[in-house]
Amino acid sequence: MKILQKKIIIVGVGPAGVGAALTLSRQGFRDIVILDRFDRVGGIPGKYTRHGKPTFILWSKAQIRHGSEYADSLSEQLNRTGIDIRLGTTVIRFHPEEREIEAVSKQDGFFRIRADAILFACGARESTAVERGWMFGQRPARVFHTFHLLQLLNEIPEMPQARVAIVGSEVVAYSTAAKLAQTLNRPLMIDHGKTPDCSVLSRFYFFRGQTPQRIQNVQKAYTRGDMSVEGIRLEKKPAVSIPADYLYLCGNFVPNTELLATADIPFHTKTRQLTTDSEIQLRQQGIFIAGNMIGKASGGEKAYFRGVFSGRRIAAYLK
Repeated sequence: MKILQKKIIIVGVGPAGVGAALTLSRQGFRDIVILDRFDRVGGIPGKYTRHGKPTFILWSKAQIRHGSEYADSLSEQLNRTGIDIRLGTTVIRFHPEEREIEAVSKQDGFFRIRADAILFACGARESTAVERGWMFGQRPARVFHTFHLLQLLNEIPEMPQARVAIVGSEVVAYSTAAKLAQTLNRPLMIDHGKTPDCSVLSRFYFFRGQTPQRIQNVQKAYTRGDMSVEGIRLEKKPAVSIPADYLYLCGNFVPNTELLATADIPFHTKTRQLTTDSEIQLRQQGIFIAGNMIGKASGGEKAYFRGVFSGRRIAAYLK
């Protein structure tokens, strides 16, 4: 099989990947290919369409926008560079010694690419209920993660009336509750801790008036229902069982380091962050990490500027 040769490979076309690509383009680098498994530029922000309150803050412009608007802006800037962008492409294996990537897509089939430098800007993923350590039971129908809800709202903007429970109290959970509150009654929020993980300022932004109902100090939670969810049983003092037609499991975003893990690159299992030693070692080999993969997941614009910084590092390495 023929192996393609590129100067730079960027894995991920979210804010960090775009920030790095634009920076490298401005410094004269043209032989760049960007790979992303999604079908549009923008990463996670692109999934937040114009439904409910806008949630993406552009601090540099003092603006709050819908995620899809921010993603469209990134796409327009990237398209003007003429960089090779291959969407719908999944990277399935990474060989750090050869700086080689194996990928597959409907358009190109299975192919390999080598480069002088590789940037992983894979962003973040939502932590699962299992990673919480206090969610148990089966996964019947109508149990969703946040991304499932976003897809659902794209197809059915006006959700039918139903009893909704949301597990979690991070900013993602409050954002989800705000979106659902537009067409449903107040969702019920269920949390392990005493106080919400979402900041007071963010909670005020999403709910200036009537805040969601919240059950706190839940030790364990079990889903009820065989074919579809019927409710959730909460283990606390006293124990309580609540009915629910829909259950949304909302979690914090954590660095998406699974691809690097397949190459036996060590990372902290709890935080999902790369160890400092492994990151330095990779950088010496021409392999770089950008955006939310570096540390705690942050908003789109911060990830973008992290990408800009990584782009400058790659340019210095290649020069």
